[in-house]
Amino acid sequence: MSYCTKQDLIDEGWEAELIQLTDQDGTGQIDDVTLGKSIARADSVINRYLGGRTDLPLLASEVVDLACDIARYFLYGNQMIDVIEKRYNGALDQLKLMAKRELAIVDADGQTDTVDAVVTFQSNTSVFGRDA
Repeated sequence: MSYCTKQDLIDEGWEAELIQLTDQDGTGQIDDVTLGKSIARADSVINRYLGGRTDLPLLASEVVDLACDIARYFLYGNQMIDVIEKRYNGALDQLKLMAKRELAIVDADGQTDTVDAVVTFQSNTSVFGRDA
């Protein structure tokens, strides 16, 4: 499952931009294959940061927004502009904080991903030592 979809990117108001960046054949339509590759690359980046998080609300709006920014970055390639690069770097910064649990992820119901569990380790007494 992808973190963002073609429709998410269109809903952000980027349809004309997506056509410009993906339409190599001059059809006036978004090339779904090119866009799909960009979305897959964005998913891969997010999974590298958050893949170990089992409590992640996958459809949290923050994650969708970050996925859109990252996918858009990959579409620009050699045509990169500053604002796209800044949004991409900002997305990576947020993913780093989410991975370290320094930035909460809020799901659609307003629930956060914070966990207040404490992990403790306990071992048995030593079998071998000076006294045994």
